[in-house]
Amino acid sequence: IADDEPKFGLFVNGTVHPNEIKSNDRAKLGDALILTKKIGTGIVTSAAKKGFLNQTEIREVVASMITLNDSASKVMCDSNIQCATDVTGFGLLGHLGNMLRASSVFSKNKLGANIVFEDIPFFELAIQLVNRGSCPAGTKRNLEFVRNKLSYDRKMTEAEKLLISDAQTSGGLLLSVPQDKSIDFITKLRELGLESTSVIGKVVESEEIGSIKIL
Repeated sequence: IADDEPKFGLFVNGTVHPNEIKSNDRAKLGDALILTKKIGTGIVTSAAKKGFLNQTEIREVVASMITLNDSASKVMCDSNIQCATDVTGFGLLGHLGNMLRASSVFSKNKLGANIVFEDIPFFELAIQLVNRGSCPAGTKRNLEFVRNKLSYDRKMTEAEKLLISDAQTSGGLLLSVPQDKSIDFITKLRELGLESTSVIGKVVESEEIGSIKIL
């Protein structure tokens, strides 16, 4: 973090039963990748801090940020899903890359991901802002960090590349879910009000660990 603002942080320290641990290293070949919240909070909150937006304009983004991940976590545990990560400061691609690398080590397979750009849920306001050139430095750094792991099977503007790299504040969960559980899992989350929950891609075999192709 390179800025002049003071930061406040806290952490939770405790214990968990070994059989109840959910980690980011259990993704398996063929799993569906499911995202529970829209992407774009970093772009929007950065613009709001600069005074470019009013409270009405950011209402949808604030509502997303104050929505806890507890419902998604409970359904995840009830469905015996083993692999998940939050999507926060490293952005969607950064956290996905961490999941793929950790899972490759655990499974001893070279895992990558295919992501369908059109299936990623974005805040419309974030799309408008980034298309106008409004983007926080953290998001730009995220893109540079993952750029050498990315390939594209569609034409991508620089704005679209920044969108999928956006550093999230209070983002959702990214889960690696067996295909036969994915439809039921999404249905349950949407019934709980997490309407943006979407399958955004799948885990694939890759020549290079952690590579991500955008379709």
